[in-house]
Amino acid sequence: MPVPMDTINRRAVLFQLREAIAHLETFCEEIEQGEHDESSEMPLSIDFAHILSHLCRAWHFKWMSDEDIDALTQEEWDLTYDSVPKWNLDARLVEMDELKQFDRRE
Repeated sequence: MPVPMDTINRRAVLFQLREAIAHLETFCEEIEQGEHDESSEMPLSIDFAHILSHLCRAWHFKWMSDEDIDALTQEEWDLTYDSVPKWNLDARLVEMDELKQFDRRE
């Protein structure tokens, strides 16, 4: 049974946010060093998705106890990875094809 929370789970939220920061810093260094200059979109999308997953988990875990998080099934855990909250009413997820207008590669 889930444990009611009256304050956010700072430990879980901060862990996920710090993981996002660490991966973002590594990603920025890789970009600065030109490691993604010639790559396809797939490696870039994997890095962006990984960073976003930590932000999503930070959001989803905020009102969960450590015990609740530990008790998540694999399916529930996966859902916290790829369920993006609608933080902004105007935000929407789109297919990559919808964004081709911004791809200026030849």
